[in-house]
Amino acid sequence: MKQAVIIITILFWTFINLAQTVNLKIKIIDSKKSTPVSNVNIELGDRYFATSNNSGESYLKKIPIGNYLLKITHISFKSILIDIHLDADTTLAIRLFPSNIKLSDIIVTTSRYEKEANLLPYSVSIVEGSDIKQNPSQTVSDLLKTESGISLLRDGIWATDISIRGLNGANIVTLIDGDRIETSTDLSARLSMIDLNDIERVEVIKGAAS
Repeated sequence: MKQAVIIITILFWTFINLAQTVNLKIKIIDSKKSTPVSNVNIELGDRYFATSNNSGESYLKKIPIGNYLLKITHISFKSILIDIHLDADTTLAIRLFPSNIKLSDIIVTTSRYEKEANLLPYSVSIVEGSDIKQNPSQTVSDLLKTESGISLLRDGIWATDISIRGLNGANIVTLIDGDRIETSTDLSARLSMIDLNDIERVEVIKGAAS
């Protein structure tokens, strides 16, 4: 008889503990589009965590009755903090307001305008007009062959070109006043075809910045 009383007592307290827990369903909606929001982080107090599914829904089960701080966060929406009291199964519909995402500053550099060479983020060689006039070279390739990292390439007796740090041909971009001169034929792109008398200055960028 005593054993039966103990078993009944245990069952009774188990029933009471189950009755003191509730379930919480949360539906997350975009306030502007009125569409469900997935991947929303949900925190209830310090013990319960969940994430909304593709339908914008999340479920928290067997929560003890009491007061809780509900925190809703998403990278694209403003965070929400709500004090709630749970004493029965509850369903909440929460609307989130979009939030602007502030990115870190983006710095874009270019060489389309003049600036000091020591302020450039890449290695560059500059041959001024006065140096061109004093140099006995006949072609642009001959003019640049003495610059560091640049070597002269010859294609027979009619054409000369340059190699920059071992790269040549398709790996080098040639521009005149900002316009590329590469074409489908090698002849029109040869540096030896450019008249030195027409050149005011030559800038050579060594690296991928071009």
